[in-house]
Amino acid sequence: MLRVTGQTCSGSTWHFQKRTHNLSNGEVIWDFAGNLWEWIYDDYSTLGVSPAISTGWQEYNTMSETNRKLFGPSNGTWTSAQGIGQIYGGTAGPVLRGGYWTFGTHAGVFAAYLYNGVTFPTLGFRCVWSP
Repeated sequence: MLRVTGQTCSGSTWHFQKRTHNLSNGEVIWDFAGNLWEWIYDDYSTLGVSPAISTGWQEYNTMSETNRKLFGPSNGTWTSAQGIGQIYGGTAGPVLRGGYWTFGTHAGVFAAYLYNGVTFPTLGFRCVWSP
C-alpha cells in the first residue's frame, strides 16, 4: 500500500514511515505513532508506577513488569527495533503518547513521555467519534 510518504508498507513489508497500526480487534488506526505527541493522561504518578521510571529514554524490555503493563506492549521482548518507540521517564506529570516524526526510534505506537513541565510545539490531541 503506497502512502503519502512515498513508502510501501503491507502486512509483510514494514518501513519506518508506516502510518497505520493494526489493533488486536482487527481495526486500523492512523497516524498514532510519529505524527505528534498526544496528551492522554494528566498525572501518571497516580497510576501505580513501580519502581519510579528514571529520567531519560528507555526500552520497554528493560522495565519492570508492572511498568511495562502500564505503558508498553504485552510482548516483553519488543524494543524500538519493532517500531513501538521508547519511554522517557520523570517524576510526575502528564502522559504523552506517540511521538513526533523527528524523534526517530523514540517515536512509536507505545512511545510515552512522562515528564512534568513538558512544552512541545508538536503536542496535540485526538478527536474520536463513536457512532
